[in-house]
Amino acid sequence: SISGLRTQVVERGLAATLREYAAEFGERHDIEVVLDLDEMPPVPPLVAFHLFRVAQEALANVRKHAHCRHAWLAIRCSAPAGLTLSVADDGHGFDPGTGASANEGAGRRGFGLETMRERADALGGSLHIDSRPGEGTRVSVSVPVQRTP
Repeated sequence: SISGLRTQVVERGLAATLREYAAEFGERHDIEVVLDLDEMPPVPPLVAFHLFRVAQEALANVRKHAHCRHAWLAIRCSAPAGLTLSVADDGHGFDPGTGASANEGAGRRGFGLETMRERADALGGSLHIDSRPGEGTRVSVSVPVQRTP
């Protein structure tokens, strides 16, 4: 299934694949996902695949932990020659240092955040988490992009 997903991202492009996934996710989980996708230059297949998988994992965390009604998924071209993908929600938020959320008390750091960090690192990028209990969460991944010819 991973191979099929990679092929889908490569054939359809990152923006189209994200649009379709966000629409299906929103319907399935009753969370409105608002998209804001910059006009993107061609994105190398490996970068597109990893960014798509980060978006999937971030939205899975929204579904499992945020207890929200809205999520925002954005991709911005960033200088110099990079992309930033962000997923935000209006949910409960948590303390990124301890994993403690507004409603669940002390939590535990999950594999999802580590997997997103590893994907960003593999692309020479970075992961940033902005969250506070009671104030929602924003996960951002910034990666350099070598333009494809």
